Amino acid sequence: MPPALPRALLLVLVVVAARWLPLWGLVALFGLPLLAYGLLANRTRRHAVAGARVLVTGASSGLGRALAHEAARRGASAVILVARRVERLEAVADEIRGFAPACTPVVLPCDLLDPEAIATTLDAVVEEHGTPDIVVNNAGAGAWEHIEESTAEAARRMVDVPMMAAVHVTRVLAPRMITRRRGHVLCVTSAASVTGLRAAVVYGAARWGVRGLAWNLRADLAGRGIGVTLLNAAEVTDTEYFAEGPGRAGAQSHSRLPMVFQHPAVKAVSYTSAQTAVAAWDAVEGGTFEALVPGYMLWPIDVLNALVPDAVYAVVGLGDPGKR
Repeated sequence: MPPALPRALLLVLVVVAARWLPLWGLVALFGLPLLAYGLLANRTRRHAVAGARVLVTGASSGLGRALAHEAARRGASAVILVARRVERLEAVADEIRGFAPACTPVVLPCDLLDPEAIATTLDAVVEEHGTPDIVVNNAGAGAWEHIEESTAEAARRMVDVPMMAAVHVTRVLAPRMITRRRGHVLCVTSAASVTGLRAAVVYGAARWGVRGLAWNLRADLAGRGIGVTLLNAAEVTDTEYFAEGPGRAGAQSHSRLPMVFQHPAVKAVSYTSAQTAVAAWDAVEGGTFEALVPGYMLWPIDVLNALVPDAVYAVVGLGDPGKR
């Protein structure tokens, strides 16, 4: 059977049903199964943030900083801040001490490109502070580039952080979580993991990798008492990601975002890092597996991508952004 045939048949069924069924029939045929799916699917184990030891990679700025702040606000007993830049981590730690005195911030400088450094650093923090209850794999960066623009070193960094860093952090800490049958892993990816994009070849592939890691972790840790949540977020409006400077994507990368995401109406309803962090922790505490943020923007895309992926691919390819 050709791969597109089931989707084509489903679309025909929708058209026929819309033509011949009354409104209540449409609700019964489509609404009730979708409601049941929404209630029963996309679930994982819940984990309360209050009283938890939370480890956040990439915590020195942007969304990582916001995730650390929100965890502290929700009563985390300790927030372990992981990144390379010690001075930025110290600043985040001072901010947490200022508004959440009951939370202990722990500064943990680490080069997430180095698997041995990750293992050594995490072993030390477990020895001193105990095993984290919640691990947030947030670190990641990289410019939007055409395939011929990516150097070997830049491509390696874009894949190793976020994807391989998340693998190494999780594989070091997961055995301890499995032993006590308690814990949660939150993986952060982006809407670049939904479809193919111009001028985001390696960056997008790495984000697809994080999404795949979360799905496989969910299956692998099922029955072990460990929850897995995937934060799949559109552009976060107040971070330094698209700023100029070392380790930043820069304005050229922003100009290559799909035209649909650059529209002023979309920008107006995009989330800040604080709003995204709230949605992420709501998902962890509510037992949601994949959190699409903002939901009103990404849920329609997710549904359409399941039914007509080539149509989504065509829409995000409209306009000049990313063209050579």
